[in-house]
Amino acid sequence: MNAEEWAELAVNRIVAISANAPPQVREQAFAYKAMIKALLIDYFDKVARSERSTAKTIWDQEGLEGLMNYFEDV
Repeated sequence: MNAEEWAELAVNRIVAISANAPPQVREQAFAYKAMIKALLIDYFDKVARSERSTAKTIWDQEGLEGLMNYFEDV
C-alpha cells in the first residue's frame, strides 16, 4: 500500500461524518477530512523516505553498499 492508501484508511478511522449533520457542518467536516488526509500523506511519505535512508546507512556500514539499488523502485 502507498501513503495515500494508508492515509485514506487512517482518516476514515479519525473523522466520521454523520449523514444527519446540517449541510454546513458536513461541508466543514469534509474539508477537515481532506486536510487531515493531506497531512497524513505528507507524514507517511516522510516516514518511508526516512526508513529507506536509515536502511541505506545501516547497509553501507555493513559493507552492503549495492543492496539499496534493489530497493530503489520499491
